[in-house]
Amino acid sequence: TYTQINESYWRLFEQGRISQSELAVRRFADLYSTLHFEGDAYKANLCYRRCLAEGNQMMPEALSVCQTLSESYTLCLVSNGIAQVQNKRLSGSPITQYLSSVFVSESVGSQKPQKEYFDYVLAQLNIVSSQAFIIGDSLSSDIRGAKNASIDSCWFNPKGNSNPFDDLTPTYEISRLSELYSILL
Repeated sequence: TYTQINESYWRLFEQGRISQSELAVRRFADLYSTLHFEGDAYKANLCYRRCLAEGNQMMPEALSVCQTLSESYTLCLVSNGIAQVQNKRLSGSPITQYLSSVFVSESVGSQKPQKEYFDYVLAQLNIVSSQAFIIGDSLSSDIRGAKNASIDSCWFNPKGNSNPFDDLTPTYEISRLSELYSILL
């Protein structure tokens, strides 16, 4: 139930229809309402964010793929996450040694899939869209954002989900991160 509610709020955020602070609290208020539970949604969000910040589990092959790709490419992280949570999660991750920059929407001032988000990232990196490549697991934020900014994209789809968007086709689709080698190297 939480996952469905949370995903619906992230979609609203991606569409620019709510703020990140609204998303953070309203998802728990809706969860409590749906489950007929009495609770403080604000406090639940704070607790959730604290716990979420402690986790930094990597996808299989992520570390070795980042290590290999960093020898030929500048790697950056682009995220719609909450800056405090993302920064804490990354602080304990060995992957950060391969990242040149981290762009979190809360700090950027716009979010994926907005073109302005990607324009900001490209300007900070001093590159044009044809020099960038987005790898992401979210069609609605990563791949749509890449499309909005005219950037080639790769949908990381380890579960083999079908694409529900008729107007959105990533440049590439992979189910394992190591498949990036055949695309990029």
